[in-house]
Amino acid sequence: SIRYLKATGAPFVLIGRRFENIPADYVICNDELGGYQATKYLLDHGHRDILMMHGPSYISSAKERLAGYLKAYEEAGLQVDDRLICEVPVTANGCRQVLDRVLEQEIPFSAVFAFSDLLAWDAWSYLKQRGYRIPEDYSVIGFDNIQSRLTLPFRLSSISSYKGRMSVSAVDLLVSLIQED
Repeated sequence: SIRYLKATGAPFVLIGRRFENIPADYVICNDELGGYQATKYLLDHGHRDILMMHGPSYISSAKERLAGYLKAYEEAGLQVDDRLICEVPVTANGCRQVLDRVLEQEIPFSAVFAFSDLLAWDAWSYLKQRGYRIPEDYSVIGFDNIQSRLTLPFRLSSISSYKGRMSVSAVDLLVSLIQED
């Protein structure tokens, strides 16, 4: 679709993602900083084994959030257990598959940093179904802060990506691209 838009010459702006091999205008949050902040928060609260459940590696924000995770560990002078870096498939129950594998292999972790709030809630729900307590047994942090628009019976720690601000910036950029033509 993006290649088609580029071929037609129609102005467009990507929101929340970018592609290294396709030059296009985009507006994104600082995903690396967000990944760093989430991981540093957990490290600062005593967690040393943080399960990173990131999205598919072809998604720019997944790669950048993982880079932030690794940076926080490096800054803390801690070694990352590569078994705790798990790409979550975009299929149904992807989170559960990853958690099943990690729990079955008895890979130690005390916290989960999920690529998105939806993955974080899925992890939370599955861990609770398995009899674990959140946050007593496992801490969970997500990304997007979509709960700010939802009424839920529990609060999820989350990094905000300021989607409203990104949307306004994208519209401003798109208008300027249209006016250039």
